[in-house]
Amino acid sequence: NYQVEDVTSCGCGYDFHLSCRPDFYCVEVKGLGSNSGSIIMTEKEYAVAGEIRDRYCLFVVRNFQRTPAHTTLFDPIASSLLFSPQTRIVTSYLAYL
Repeated sequence: NYQVEDVTSCGCGYDFHLSCRPDFYCVEVKGLGSNSGSIIMTEKEYAVAGEIRDRYCLFVVRNFQRTPAHTTLFDPIASSLLFSPQTRIVTSYLAYL
């Protein structure tokens, strides 16, 4: 009965907003080509997950190249995942039409 909204382009720290008043969940989707590996959460994703805790769901699709399966983690910051900060330099290009 939840209404699903794709908020990927909003830059709010998650991909989907699920709501069924008064409840809501925020879902961030990540993918792994194999059954295991590492995922990257942006600083914004990590901060939002820490703020809304059990309302934030990390939905990880594993082994999507062969036989996909998924793992859901509510409150991923407090889960068994071990997060370590990583600094990356990103170059982006902007064009006006």
